[in-house]
Amino acid sequence: MNNHDFSRFRHVFCDSLEAIRYARRCNLPKTARIFSASPAVLLSGTTGVEPEPVSEDTLNDYWYQAGHLASSLFAHWRDAGKDHDQALIAARVSVVVHHQLTRALCLAEADFKEPRLYLAAQTGQLALDHRLEAIWPVLLQGNPDFQRIAVPHEIVPKIGTAIPSLRQRLVLSGFADIGFRLVERFWRSRSIKNRPVALVFHDSEFVKEAAFGLVRHGYALRTMSAKHTIGESLKLEAIPARLLQPFDTFLKTHFTPSVIAPALAHFNSVLSRALAEYDVGLQYWERKLPGLVGTKNSVVLTTVTNAPSAIAAARIAQTLSVPVVGFQHGVTREIAGSHKALTCNFENTATNLFMTFNPEATRISNDTPFNRAQIHTVGMPAVYRRMQRSSGEDRAHPLLYVSTMLPVGNVNHASGGVSDLEKTRREISLVRNVFGQLPHGVKYKPYPARDCYVDGDPVLEAISKEPGITVFDQDIDLRYIAHHHKVIITARATSTVSWCLLTGLPVVFINHPTHAPLREEYRQAFADSLFLFDWDDPDMHQTLRAFLSQPIKDIEQQYAAKKNARQELLDQAISGPKGNAGRRAVDIILAQVSKGAAS
Repeated sequence: MNNHDFSRFRHVFCDSLEAIRYARRCNLPKTARIFSASPAVLLSGTTGVEPEPVSEDTLNDYWYQAGHLASSLFAHWRDAGKDHDQALIAARVSVVVHHQLTRALCLAEADFKEPRLYLAAQTGQLALDHRLEAIWPVLLQGNPDFQRIAVPHEIVPKIGTAIPSLRQRLVLSGFADIGFRLVERFWRSRSIKNRPVALVFHDSEFVKEAAFGLVRHGYALRTMSAKHTIGESLKLEAIPARLLQPFDTFLKTHFTPSVIAPALAHFNSVLSRALAEYDVGLQYWERKLPGLVGTKNSVVLTTVTNAPSAIAAARIAQTLSVPVVGFQHGVTREIAGSHKALTCNFENTATNLFMTFNPEATRISNDTPFNRAQIHTVGMPAVYRRMQRSSGEDRAHPLLYVSTMLPVGNVNHASGGVSDLEKTRREISLVRNVFGQLPHGVKYKPYPARDCYVDGDPVLEAISKEPGITVFDQDIDLRYIAHHHKVIITARATSTVSWCLLTGLPVVFINHPTHAPLREEYRQAFADSLFLFDWDDPDMHQTLRAFLSQPIKDIEQQYAAKKNARQELLDQAISGPKGNAGRRAVDIILAQVSKGAAS
């Protein structure tokens, strides 16, 4: 690429080590301040690099405002006469843009007047480059002294994905999963005339179990993505200022004044596009859906309705008197304190019926202004109960650490007020001060990788220096490897916790109060049911290290003593009622369709 002259810049935004090296070759002053969110850049020791200046308290407060913002915008749009779908889309877009603007908390008025340089990594992969792009060009475009330079960067190879054997898949999948695949293939080329249809928009183990149950009641089975490719050109219309008022108020509360206008324009643009996609989706599904659902008593089954076109598909299904049935995807809302900021994304916000795992999920899902569904507790699909069927033993690594440490970069899906740098530091501290000092071997399972930054992972580099810790060299589903180990360790209140609990193995849980924290209401239940450690406890590392240094049999005996309390937790907030969840869901669906209309 052509050389540039960066000698006039004293303030740089950059998340790439290669880009910094290039800037140095192009006369970037040694005294320039280089602000970054990338853990690899910030921990590299590179001269001039520093974190974006935002406190953890500010981040945490900002994160939880997302829920209030979505609720206020939803109510504002409904009061203005907009229908549920339009108001819901506005609420969801507000959360997306809220996340996108997180890094802008560091901006000051000088950033809009003085020379500023943004060095963007360019990998040559358009989708990846889009994910890596920070918000700076959107917000600083009015600064005549702002410059964006794309610097070529090679992609650091990620670990591959392990493909389980046929035997493993058969053992854990079950008859409903296999039957679903076979029946779906059968109906691809068959006529659905005079037969009700179970149309699956987005499947999951839960959906497959219910769909196969409907097949046994005479239903045809079809699948189709609700996120159709939009072929028509979108007609974008600017949103009137009066409808943006809650977002404008939010911006003025959290950002320096010069952020307001470009951020509001960005929100307007993103929301305009989402509403246009919804309108085109209505037209598309009005033409397409009648030929997919056949005769009366048909249903739509799905786990997600995030895209505007998916919301449109649900709307058209309802106009055809076809109930849209949502199915819970994972255990998070029940136990995670941070999930209250995301209620507008719940499955029950755009469906007629919603099937949950447990009573707590039902209660929380009902307690949201976005709800439009009848909600039923039916239990967990059978796949969760098969967690204990995997076999094999890794004698060298009795301890399994299932990481939930996920950097977000600019991907815009956060889970609390902690920077990527702080997440990485915490994980490295755990590796060095606990796992690396144990008498037992530890197997480290990284969270499934996604490209948030272009440089390597400092956590994996730290692990490489610890002989007692081994990293899985391929990404593999926890279900296939959990029972190769004796004790599972995990952190943060995510859906991963439920998978760990249902293995039946002893579970050690590390609570991070500022990153996907455990709901306070379930703190005592977790302490009684498994082994709970708090990151904010000043003695946490020492206490956890001592606990994990015990003989494995001692840990197993202590865990067994918690069995009764653990079952109460499972019944209320994890797995819910025992028995066949798919069959319960089918009974509820059949009762609904017998009424002859989607409510």
